Amino acid sequence: MAIKNTTTIWNGMTIYNKIDTSTGQIQGYASASARTAASAPLFQSPPTGASQAGSEYEIPPAQSAEFLRLYNSRSPNASQLTEAEFQNAFFNTSQGGGVNTANSTRASQLNLQTDTQNRLYYFNDLRIPGAIHPKTKQIINASGDASTRQLFGTPPSVLTDGSIPLSVRGVSDAPIAANRAGIGGTHNYNGSNRILRYPEMSLASLGYDYIQIASYEYVPSMAQGTLGTQTVGSGKFAGPNRLRAKKPRTTIQLPMQPSLTESNSTSWNQDSMNEIQRIGGAGAEKIIKSLGDGNMGQSVADIATMFGKLTETVLQGENKAAFASFFAGQAVGANILGRTTGQVINPNLELLFEGPTLRTFSFNFPLTPRDESEANICRDIIRVMKKDMAPVKEDPALWLKPPCLWQLDYLYNGDEQHPFMNKFKPCALTSFNVDYTPAGSYMTYDGGSMTAYKIQMTFNEIEPVYRGDYEDGDFQ
Repeated sequence: MAIKNTTTIWNGMTIYNKIDTSTGQIQGYASASARTAASAPLFQSPPTGASQAGSEYEIPPAQSAEFLRLYNSRSPNASQLTEAEFQNAFFNTSQGGGVNTANSTRASQLNLQTDTQNRLYYFNDLRIPGAIHPKTKQIINASGDASTRQLFGTPPSVLTDGSIPLSVRGVSDAPIAANRAGIGGTHNYNGSNRILRYPEMSLASLGYDYIQIASYEYVPSMAQGTLGTQTVGSGKFAGPNRLRAKKPRTTIQLPMQPSLTESNSTSWNQDSMNEIQRIGGAGAEKIIKSLGDGNMGQSVADIATMFGKLTETVLQGENKAAFASFFAGQAVGANILGRTTGQVINPNLELLFEGPTLRTFSFNFPLTPRDESEANICRDIIRVMKKDMAPVKEDPALWLKPPCLWQLDYLYNGDEQHPFMNKFKPCALTSFNVDYTPAGSYMTYDGGSMTAYKIQMTFNEIEPVYRGDYEDGDFQ
């Protein structure tokens, strides 16, 4: 018998769970000491009857009043529920139900088991919600029925956009025990190609959509190449593939957010050019070309031609008096032309393209660890992002190397680029903020982990998106 102890929060109430990986049973306790002493649990599943399925839960009758009292006294979200209201709150299988929370934390432990026969036992015999069939990748739903949905398949060796598939880039559904460490234990921040998942259960194996953020060592755009070379990994504009050709330092997988937006823009600005400037500019262009050809005589002739056109166009008839007023006004810094004639010189105003802009993306993620292992993962995510966005000091300290670049992906159904959402070019992490008390009060678990975190991050793409990116089919 293997026992896994976890700590979860249901509607603000801390539950101390004991999960038996041989029987698939989960029991919830009011305190760590009660769990250690094997006192009567507040709830359990499967219940005491050996023939009952893993989707069934019971609150022992002797514990019902105590469970309700603890919930009403400890949960900041409760408003003194009645017995019937509490039973409904616990046994419903919708988001936020106590059963739903217990199913999630139990499945997160059982699906880490490497023994295929155990996995089949959870799936075929116990019908434990969240249990994943080790071969077909079907999943048991909250009612204890197997989903007919094929959650994910084998990724191709090369994706249609020519980049290396996610599995090759280091994302897999392998158990993440190598990432686990107890509170206060040993860390593995420097491990290459490490995967940090929140929630700890593999998001890909469940067929969920999620956001993937991977850090890569910075490669200068002109590194190893000459100006104008277009080869991936070298040249002036190597493009995003220079990141995908390398393994990431760390891959972070986080749930989709309720608000996901993108904003595309280009830089346009008003520009004016009056008739004098137009004639002068055209003449100056000819003069510069003549000088470039080494034809000094032609340059002198072009200067004469330019002044001749100015005389013919703007210094004749009614224009002569108007331009006299205009230039007089320029000399003294006053609008003499407007005061004498009521006119203004035609600026030929036009909106002109100035260049592309770089897109910015911001995300906010709440992190609420449910047990010691997940608390450690939340701490590692925060530390890794702060570390990889920091510059590197060289020895001797004459130069600073740039921070890591980041590749972001919206992933659909567990293992493929989302077909209806935007894609990203490589980004710099320009801002990373951590709120250690998002609920407005200081609260920790045993061992020091905060009960909740809120992280906010801002990314800037390092190069613009061009029309060709869409025409090549690489961007949505």
